[in-house]
Amino acid sequence: MSVLNAICELNGCFGHINRDNVFVYVYLPVITKGLYPANDLFPADDLYPADDVVNCTLHPHNYISCDYEDYEVKQIDDVIIYSDDEKDEIRVNHNATNPYCIESNFLLYKMPTTQLQTVATNLLSKINYIFYSPCSINCVSDLCIEVGDSFVFNDKYSQVYSYVLTRTMSGLQVLKDNLKSSGNENRSKNYNNLNSKLNRTASKAESDSSRNRDYTDEAEASAKAYATTITADAITTTKLYADTVSAQAITTAKLYADTITADAITTTKLYADTVSAHAITTAELYADQIGSEAQRVSKIYADDIVADAITTTELYADSIGSEAERVSKIYADGIVANAITTVELYADSIGTNTLSAAQLYADSVVADKVTASEVSATYATIANLNITNGKVSDLNAEIVRTNEVLATKITASDVQTINLNADKITSGTVSTDRLNCDAIGNKFTQACHLQCASLNALNGLSCQGNLSTQTIAIGGEQCSFQNITVSGVTYTVLTK
Repeated sequence: MSVLNAICELNGCFGHINRDNVFVYVYLPVITKGLYPANDLFPADDLYPADDVVNCTLHPHNYISCDYEDYEVKQIDDVIIYSDDEKDEIRVNHNATNPYCIESNFLLYKMPTTQLQTVATNLLSKINYIFYSPCSINCVSDLCIEVGDSFVFNDKYSQVYSYVLTRTMSGLQVLKDNLKSSGNENRSKNYNNLNSKLNRTASKAESDSSRNRDYTDEAEASAKAYATTITADAITTTKLYADTVSAQAITTAKLYADTITADAITTTKLYADTVSAHAITTAELYADQIGSEAQRVSKIYADDIVADAITTTELYADSIGSEAERVSKIYADGIVANAITTVELYADSIGTNTLSAAQLYADSVVADKVTASEVSATYATIANLNITNGKVSDLNAEIVRTNEVLATKITASDVQTINLNADKITSGTVSTDRLNCDAIGNKFTQACHLQCASLNALNGLSCQGNLSTQTIAIGGEQCSFQNITVSGVTYTVLTK
């Protein structure tokens, strides 16, 4: 099986055992989109109408249900083959953005650079045309459909072009097919774990057998390290492949391991299931669970992160617990931190003492202090809020300073804003240039001091303390103040 995988990788094809129980190589056919008249399509001498070129077409009456992505897997524009010493890389297009990477394929072991260049060029010509939309379709079974076929199906929204990468047939009296293809818009830079294991086998031919034993040394320095368990005080290597790593300090270009426990990790790329360290410095980090006191990373992809300090450009995680974070972009389901500083933050739930962000998008925000240019949230409980634009359904804050607030309910001790649009306001002091509210009164809005240039109330107006405004409109009609003297006493009343 390992040999077949290596062969298929170099030929840009898939291995498949067909209905005759014969192993065959399956190459994906070319998909050609049809050319039909359109408003933005102008006549030309070399332009002719054409139909779709696919193996089969699924019409709405053919399938039961369908689910597809709104993107297409981008075409591969380069092939990169890494040499045996991992110092050089052979590639066809140096300006490519979506390369197909081959590393540690034992069939290329000790092959000259010129031959590797030929392999990369030939392989690119076989796979550079492939594009498709990932989808999953349940339809009435069609025995003519084979794995590897191309197809197009139409729904009321668009035409979707894809391949049959997985086919599952089920049913007794009525046979049904599940046609499925998966993939990301851009290829991942992660290398196959199988290839790493194959590289170990190839390297054993010219290396001692000690590479596969358990290491227990004071210090290690090598170009490559392959082991099941590594325990050392200091590890310095170009690449490290292990199931379990325990060390005081690890310095490597690339680190692949299931479990890592170390005081300090310095690497360019780190791939692991579980990482526990006091300090992590890396360009890219991919892990399911991270526990660290300090992290300095360009990109972090993890399910669960617990750290004292995180400094990174982009952070993608389901759950984050940290003392301090300095990130350009944060994408997470749940964030609990003492301090967060970021340009953009997208989260379902945020709990922090101090939050500084240019843009904040969250369902729930609980913080002592928030400083942001734009805030969009469903529920926010903040002691001190400084924002430029705010869109909040329910806002509870001690002090609100903002240029514009759009909210259903605002509860604050002090509100200072230029434009205030709210259904209900409860505040001690409201200072604003323009105030738009459904009803201003004791039942809806309670304000001890109300200062604004323009005030618009739909149902009524009531203020317990001082009211200062230049323009008043109640129920859509303009109102004004007049002084009336009765029995020597002057009263200020509001009249239409």
